[in-house]
Amino acid sequence: MRSVVTAKVRVNPTPQVVATIKAYTKSLQFCVDYAWEHEITQNFKLHYAIYHTIRKRFKLPAQIAVACMRQACGMVKKAKSKPTIKRTSVRYNFPRSANIKGNTLVLRLLDCRQESKPNIPICYAKYFSWEVSESLLRMDKRGRCFFLFTFSKEINATEQNNASQNIVLGIDLGINNLAVCSDGRFYNSAQAKQTKRKFKYLRSKLQSKGTRSAKRLL
Repeated sequence: MRSVVTAKVRVNPTPQVVATIKAYTKSLQFCVDYAWEHEITQNFKLHYAIYHTIRKRFKLPAQIAVACMRQACGMVKKAKSKPTIKRTSVRYNFPRSANIKGNTLVLRLLDCRQESKPNIPICYAKYFSWEVSESLLRMDKRGRCFFLFTFSKEINATEQNNASQNIVLGIDLGINNLAVCSDGRFYNSAQAKQTKRKFKYLRSKLQSKGTRSAKRLL
């Protein structure tokens, strides 16, 4: 069986990194708009129609432009109404648009290649000998930038059992996702938010009553 692990590491939000994320976001919206208007859901058709346009208009490197169009086709294919892009992640393919050399991460940006040495948690270190699949460059609402490596490896059942017994998980806490584990599992906050809203409403109703029984319930 094939095991897949996501490792999230912090990267320096340089002007070049931020500009690349913003350009990719605008390019993705352009691709989605065009694909939606012309009812295109096949990668090669969208590539033929707008590849040179987005390379020239948004200055995206070749491989990142291809990834952007592929993402747009996937979104349009699943959507019931035209998607609006507010925030997205830049998709990187190893070793074409990104590479890892020792502890140095090399990313292709708009007009340069940037080398950085991200602080890689110990729990992720062993996965850097695995195959690296398509990975993501992301910026959160606070302006922090992260690179999400996607590692994969073919392992047998015995290795899987041993790994599950000795595994050390890295956990990133957030708002939309309560927790993101280094084994790729996401814990959504939707149910927790719904429960919180329910109890907040109940509390306000009891407080407005002001009776003894209501106060006991509080």
